[in-house]
Parts: sequence; structure tokens; C-alpha cells
Amino acid sequence: MLKVFVPTREHSSLVTDDYELMRAFMGAIEERFDVEWCKTGVEADFILLFEHVSTKFWHYAAELQRDPTFAQYKGKIVCINEDDASRGFLAGCYTSLTKHNFKHNLSHRIHRAIPFLKHYNVLLKSDAVRIEPDPRPRYLFSFRGASLTNPIRRKLFKRFASFPGAKLVYVDRSFGTHRSQDMIDYVEEILQSKFVLCPGGWSPQTIRLFETMQLGRCPVIISDQWVPIAGIDWGNFAVIVPEREIDSLPKILAAREAEAADLGKRARIAWEKNFAPKQRFLLTFSQVIEVWQEIRERPVDYDELHSSWRFYYGNRFTLGQRFKQGIMRRINQFRFRDQWKHW
Repeated sequence: MLKVFVPTREHSSLVTDDYELMRAFMGAIEERFDVEWCKTGVEADFILLFEHVSTKFWHYAAELQRDPTFAQYKGKIVCINEDDASRGFLAGCYTSLTKHNFKHNLSHRIHRAIPFLKHYNVLLKSDAVRIEPDPRPRYLFSFRGASLTNPIRRKLFKRFASFPGAKLVYVDRSFGTHRSQDMIDYVEEILQSKFVLCPGGWSPQTIRLFETMQLGRCPVIISDQWVPIAGIDWGNFAVIVPEREIDSLPKILAAREAEAADLGKRARIAWEKNFAPKQRFLLTFSQVIEVWQEIRERPVDYDELHSSWRFYYGNRFTLGQRFKQGIMRRINQFRFRDQWKHW
């Protein structure tokens, strides 16, 4: 039997206040795994820490050191992190790891990619939701979203905003502030499309990928920094297009147009198997166990990790990288000042 301690905000400021999610997760795990939820970390095999969502910078390492839960149990902590910009400060499972992280950090050993754990579009919250796609969709491909979050999105709008057979809709609202009609239009446009573009935003992985699969459409992943969730045959139902090839997008998709319906059906099957509400919890917990087994065999030296050049460079924390990012941010704030008003 696994003995697991799940701290709350009462134990640590590092923890999310989304107790509803934590309870749902623990309930699903109890149904499939032989697990005992411990009252303290002393008797636990490992600590499952649902990390609060925030943008974490280089000084987060000092915040960790001040936290009593981290100080006492850091050798046993496995986190679940849904930040848009994952940094990998803790061993654990992340929705937004980048290939850059994997190349320069210990990510290949102590980190795992996972799906988003909850839905944000109220129309798609239940795994019972099964909206049948239109058998004769109007669009070859579509995309609805903001352009501010990633240069590749701006290129897509510039190149295909008026493209025949495509529908691209610019949204000037930040995530979580969409109106009811926005959510309805979003779902309808996916259902009216043969392919749905899933470019990276603030993070390389987007919730749109899983919503497209849920709705039975073929996702087109355009995100060079995306880290695929292990154990999923993505090529069986998704089209992956390198960012440098977006000018050829219509040609690439037209060549696979006859497969679109079948790809969409396979995407829905993969979603039901891996990413429906309970399934995504089970998949994530299996990844958590992998990380725990890894750090149990070879503990992480956090002092060494957080001070290493590879960690700083992998997260773009070096002085030169921070200076360059600051300059680019100010340039973009000026270039897209009308859009920044909504963020």
C-alpha cells in the first residue's frame, strides 16, 4: 500500500487553494490504487504537493527554502504543477514543460509531462458531454484565440486570417475571462472544422488540444517546444506541423483531408481512454509514482540544482536572457499596446 501525504495551505504556502480539484483527484485515485492518505508527512512514502499556479522566477528557490514543508520533506516531495511557464523547481509532473527544459535541466529524470487536470470551458466539463461533430464541416481548419501570447499565433493570423476554407478568430480577452457566447462559438467552430490548429500560447501545451480531442476533431499541433505526454500514440490521431512549415499548412492539411473524420474519431477514443476527467487523474498519478520511484533511488540535490548554470540557462534565468526578454517584452507592449489593455 502506498502511503501519501497531501499538504494543504495550512501546511504550506506552496500549495494551491483549489481544494475541489484535490478532493476529486484523491477520490479517483482511491478507486484504482491501493493508497492510504496520511495525516502528516512523517509516515508517508512521499508528499504529493499540488503547487499553486503562478509565474515562478529565479527567486522562487529562496521561497522554497523558507517553506517548512519543503525544508522538512524535500526529499519526498513530488509536485503537480499547472503553471503556464513551468520551471521545474521541484521533482514532479508539469503541464507546460518545454523541450528547452529537458535539454538543459534534469527534466528527463525528475519531471513528467501531464494533461491539464480540469476543464475551463463550462460546456465541456463533464465526461458525459458528447457533442456530435458536423458530418460535413465547413472549414478545412480553424483557430480562435489570442495572438499576444505567442509569435507563432501572430504569424497564423497574418498568413491565414482571410484564407478561403479557414476560419481564424482573434480574441482580445485573457484566459478565464471569456464570455458565455465566446465559449459557445469556440465549440461550434471546432465542430465545424476538419482540423483544429493548436499552436502554443504562453505555454507550449494548450488546453485546446484536449478540448479538440474531446469534441472528436483532429488537432494540429504547432508548437516546437511541446513535450508529448508519454505513452500516447499522438501520430495516430494528430497532425504535428513544425513552426517553420506553417506557410505550407493548407497544403499539408489538404493532403490529409480525406483522413480528417477518421483522425477525429481516433482523437475522441484517445481522449476517453486517457484524458476524460477520471482518466487524466489516473494517468497523472501513474506519472507521479514514476517520479517518486526515481527520486527514492536517486535523491535530488536541490541546492545544486537551483544554483546550477544548466537550470538557470534552461529556464532563461541568466542575466543576458533576462535582459533580452525584458527588452522584447517592452517592444511587444508598445507594438501591441491595444491588446495589452486586456491582459
